[in-house]
Amino acid sequence: MSQTEKIDILDRAKIMSDIEQILVLLSEQKQGRVFALDGKWGYGKTYILEQLEKELEVLQNEETQNDRFYVFHYNCWQYDYYEEPAVAIVSAMLEKRGKDNKAEMTLQKEYTDLKTVLGKIAGEFTKNKIGINLVELCNELEENKGDKRENPSDFDEMFAFKKTLDFTRNQIRELSKNKTVLLVVDELDRCMPEYAIKVLERLHHMFEGLDNVIVLLAIDSTQLEHSVKEIYGEQVDTERYLRKFISFRVRLDTGKAQNQILNNYGYYFSKFENLEECCQIVLDLVKLLEIDIRNIEKLIEKIDMIHSLCNRKNIKQPGEVLLFEFIWGLMKYKINEKMDNGSNLKRYESLEWVPQIDHTEYTDLVIAFGSDLMKYISTLKQKSYSAVPNNTKDMCLMHANLKGKLWYLLDQVLATENTIELFDIKKENIVYLDTEEVHMCEKFNELGNVFI
Repeated sequence: MSQTEKIDILDRAKIMSDIEQILVLLSEQKQGRVFALDGKWGYGKTYILEQLEKELEVLQNEETQNDRFYVFHYNCWQYDYYEEPAVAIVSAMLEKRGKDNKAEMTLQKEYTDLKTVLGKIAGEFTKNKIGINLVELCNELEENKGDKRENPSDFDEMFAFKKTLDFTRNQIRELSKNKTVLLVVDELDRCMPEYAIKVLERLHHMFEGLDNVIVLLAIDSTQLEHSVKEIYGEQVDTERYLRKFISFRVRLDTGKAQNQILNNYGYYFSKFENLEECCQIVLDLVKLLEIDIRNIEKLIEKIDMIHSLCNRKNIKQPGEVLLFEFIWGLMKYKINEKMDNGSNLKRYESLEWVPQIDHTEYTDLVIAFGSDLMKYISTLKQKSYSAVPNNTKDMCLMHANLKGKLWYLLDQVLATENTIELFDIKKENIVYLDTEEVHMCEKFNELGNVFI
């Protein structure tokens, strides 16, 4: 698999299919809509949009046997150097490059006129921001109006702006006679509140009421509501305000982590043995911890860096070391996340509690993490128990398998007092784990507390 190829780690195929069906239905009915793909940062919105665009670019209209859609992509954050979002939207559409040049030709035909009008509105900003003086593109317009107005200062920029919007709407309306116009809007979450709200309002001005024109927004509704309140005050009815711009929303959850996660982050997982045995535990933990895919990626990058520093000889490590590192990283991430959100979990940062999870009450962790996660980890240990001989009743004896070795490592490295031994129930004797594995995990814990 190439590095640029993306895979569906979160199992988004179903929701992508649903959205595609919505778009086709709207296209068949030649309806105009603005709707949103609603999910938190890191939930895979950009991935879904990218895959949809690829599918829709070549989707055929059964009646005409031609491509059904003109697909345009507008990255709000990428174009936010334009003070006026209308300029950015038109610029993004003008940069459209595809196999069918008809859309390009329709827009490029009037490109000069557009630049002239837009230049009057955005000239000074773009001159200061990116070194391009679009005001110079207004010369022809200035010359034409000079005969009609006694004073050049009488030129009404808002009138010019409205004229630009009307002109743009007419061009889009012409495009939509041949095919459905789809504008995909991404990265609204990354924009400053004032700019994000202005983008919504300009999209409304430019596309509202146009038949066969669809705008698909990627949003985080929670973040967007905060932006609305920041601009218009805490008392504003955010739901009512957003309904003016968005017809309906398709909601995303955290997604379902697939086995492909092991392939996607193979640079890390390939450094270990017994991956098949570890796989389900890794996937279960990712799901229960509800960490979005972007933060999973960042977390694995950091874990991999620490692992590489501890394993300079690049020796493949056993599966129990992988699980130790992964559990360590996930727990650290979750605790820090909750602390950032105001939870008082400072005393749990050392992870001393993990080896004792099955016989100690951690009410505040249950509240912070959720009962399902805490129960899963506790059960994971309990299933690895052996019978406890009378002469070792103070020790928790674990099976000498993958899970048992994992808890032995957790106990040896994290616990203030070691209470776990490995036990071969068939031979009924203590098993001594390779000290190199213990040293590896000790170094990981030491360096991890520095880097994460």
